[in-house]
Amino acid sequence: MTLIDFAACALVLLVAATVVGIGGILPGVVRAALVATGRVVVEERVVYRTLPADVDTYITVIDVARGLGVEPEKDLMWAIGRQAARLHRTVYGCGPRKALREKTGGGGRHDFAVYPPEMRWDLEGLFRMRAEAARMSPV
Repeated sequence: MTLIDFAACALVLLVAATVVGIGGILPGVVRAALVATGRVVVEERVVYRTLPADVDTYITVIDVARGLGVEPEKDLMWAIGRQAARLHRTVYGCGPRKALREKTGGGGRHDFAVYPPEMRWDLEGLFRMRAEAARMSPV
């Protein structure tokens, strides 16, 4: 990496840090900075130092299922969760954050993948597509 490339990356990171705060920099920012300079990133390491201040507003796949009146069965939640994580990677360039929440059946707490509230419609769409596919498939 040349000094000019390094300076361009540093400038992008500085702007991102100023806009979203040091703890809130998205993991994709480093990759975006390198891509912007024409570099190909072979490997990247994601480290979350803190969760965003509004993490309590983030939703889980189970929250969405309950909002739709769908019983949160384990197999269904895992399948939708995998699709949701892929969708989050596509949209944000990284996997979803994890937050400590109450277990579905009670009896303790567990780290669940959490999604920004603006993804609710997309997550509901995953449930709708699955329901439609089940309705269309021959029994």
